Amino acid sequence: MIYESVSVEEPIKRGDIFVNIPKPRIDSFDSMYSINAHDGTTNKHSWEECSGSSVLLLPVEAVSGIVISQNCDASRDKDISLCQIRQWSEVIKEPFPVTLKKAVSIIKEVDRKRPKIFYLPKSTLFGFSEQKLVDFQTIFSLPRNQLLNHRRLRVGKLNDYASEHFREKISYFFYRHAYDEWYCLNKEELEEYKKDCPDVKGFAWQIDTQIQ
Repeated sequence: MIYESVSVEEPIKRGDIFVNIPKPRIDSFDSMYSINAHDGTTNKHSWEECSGSSVLLLPVEAVSGIVISQNCDASRDKDISLCQIRQWSEVIKEPFPVTLKKAVSIIKEVDRKRPKIFYLPKSTLFGFSEQKLVDFQTIFSLPRNQLLNHRRLRVGKLNDYASEHFREKISYFFYRHAYDEWYCLNKEELEEYKKDCPDVKGFAWQIDTQIQ
């Protein structure tokens, strides 16, 4: 198993897994509710109408998260960054495969070809009754002192080997170079490519036959 137990006294490090932690959610910039400091009443505003010092009511959801802050930052910064851990079907949009062959195939695909997610196998010992995925696109921060005070919500951590893979995938996600893989196709090849990706727009040298 790629998880390890962690004692309550241990410092918070990258790869630590927390469950049932609060994540603020903003549903609409047009429906912000402020609290009147004098009588406790609430008033609805748009974000533009709120002052910078307004006390706002925001919905909060309980989520699982994994620490992505570097260990040195997690030991001294005011806030600690985490990525949300999501249900497999919520991200992949289909159930985890039943057959062993398909399961192994898609786990390899997630590891090699999907830079936005990181696979976490199920483990009832560490609170995962089913397969999970770290969503690198869903990042949130919590005060370091509050996480320290509530380290009982930390159910475990990635072992050293898994932590190295986790670090590399985080690095690849944030530093990968976005490029248009169809830029080198000729006009005919581009038309074939667009059968699977119809929203793709060709470059001038792929459209203008004079410069092909």
